[in-house]
Amino acid sequence: MRNILFCGTPEFARDVLYFLSQKHNIVGVLTQPDRPKGRKKQLTPPPVKDYALSINVPVFQPENLKEGIIEPLMESLSRLEINLVVVVAYGQILPQLFLDMYRCINLHGSLLPSYRGASPIQQMILSDDETFGLSIIDMDAGLDSGDILSTWSIDRKLVDGLNLISLLELFAKEGARMLDEVIDNIDSITPIKQDASKATYCKKIAKSDGLVDFNDALDIYKRYLAFIAWPGVFLESNLKLHDISLHETTSINEPGLILALKDKGIVVGCKKGSLLIGQVTPDSKSKMQASSYLQSCGLKVGDKLA
Repeated sequence: MRNILFCGTPEFARDVLYFLSQKHNIVGVLTQPDRPKGRKKQLTPPPVKDYALSINVPVFQPENLKEGIIEPLMESLSRLEINLVVVVAYGQILPQLFLDMYRCINLHGSLLPSYRGASPIQQMILSDDETFGLSIIDMDAGLDSGDILSTWSIDRKLVDGLNLISLLELFAKEGARMLDEVIDNIDSITPIKQDASKATYCKKIAKSDGLVDFNDALDIYKRYLAFIAWPGVFLESNLKLHDISLHETTSINEPGLILALKDKGIVVGCKKGSLLIGQVTPDSKSKMQASSYLQSCGLKVGDKLA
């Protein structure tokens, strides 16, 4: 059995670690430092750390992996007799010193070479790709450019309407299954080089990506699905929109016009199409039903939501 160092940080990585730890020997975890979270900025451990401690696995949380920090870390890791490193959404770039010392494999949230970078699953949702998928690669010094060890794909129609959180739950299970198979057979797998000429890239999500303006209903709906965890979707007034469904995509409306009140929310027109919005969060207030918000503001059908 291999001694595995697991590198990961968010819930998605924690879920993968959970599945792997049922069968494989996880001897250590490398994760991001505890960070301030929430309105009170309370110092909060990463989900991967919480789970690792619950199964008595040593946790390492370097602020970064730069010179002066990486050397003592490597010395500590050497005592664990690691012979494979598994990386899942760690959030830091492993330096060449690390890659030279260990064989490192990475579970990436796209069908590489498409969507190299920090937000592959969000970009698949936003691009409305026909096929979603995952890749496992041998890591090299480039950005998600290593040779491919395994892939998994699913037709978008089978996951249509799933938001990022639901997709991450599915992908964690499939990713763990893939990793289990790769770990068991790694010495007999023939890696496949990526076609660099077909590479596309995705950026880190910014809060400003959630700002919407009732221009295109389909675009807002895809942003809602992709950004549901963070930053959400919101108007210029900081009114956050929740529980959004696509009402239709062809009508032409005055942007933001309240078209109808429904049992499940309010229908709001876009320059192209319309949306059904179930809940909203006014700036610095609690989430509430969209219909209740209209009443509190004295808004009615024919007025504009802004």
